[in-house]
Amino acid sequence: MINVISMPVHRAANNPWVIFILLKGKINMHFTVAYLRPFKSDKTVQYRFCIPIIPDRDCQLDELAVTMETETDGWSPHVREVRCACPGNMYELVGWWRHKTHLSNNTTGLWIYEYYCDKPTCETDKSLCAKVYMDKEHEMTVGYHFQCACPRGYKCPSDIEDEDKVDYSNDSRGVYVPRYCQAVFKNART
Repeated sequence: MINVISMPVHRAANNPWVIFILLKGKINMHFTVAYLRPFKSDKTVQYRFCIPIIPDRDCQLDELAVTMETETDGWSPHVREVRCACPGNMYELVGWWRHKTHLSNNTTGLWIYEYYCDKPTCETDKSLCAKVYMDKEHEMTVGYHFQCACPRGYKCPSDIEDEDKVDYSNDSRGVYVPRYCQAVFKNART
């Protein structure tokens, strides 16, 4: 059983980039997975489990830590694989991908979410923050890959406002729509 909680992020007073979760009571870290929401970085999502799922082994640099899955036609996340533990039990959602479950039906399947321990901060407020991979033939999204976390006061937009004005690009994974950091407020500062 998974208990999904969305809560405000609390930042350490002496360093606004150090993030921690304010929770009531003591929670065994082997029972939880927490990450910042990629499109709303002022929120943290925490999954709480009834049994220990996080191994004692610490993750190595750039190692895939956790994968989760849910059906593409609903939202009921399940742990797919837990490989290692991240410091402070904080994980970074780096991307998700559509995996077909039926060869004849491209619209069904699973979303596979990939979590790592770290994601770099974007170098500028106009950086390429994500690639949204598309299946242009079926006009659907097939994956997201987050390049970096936008600086404070900026977000990586999730929606494509005007599909007629989309500039598509290609890389080794396929066709994607580039997403760039955007100011959350008009007078945002980094």
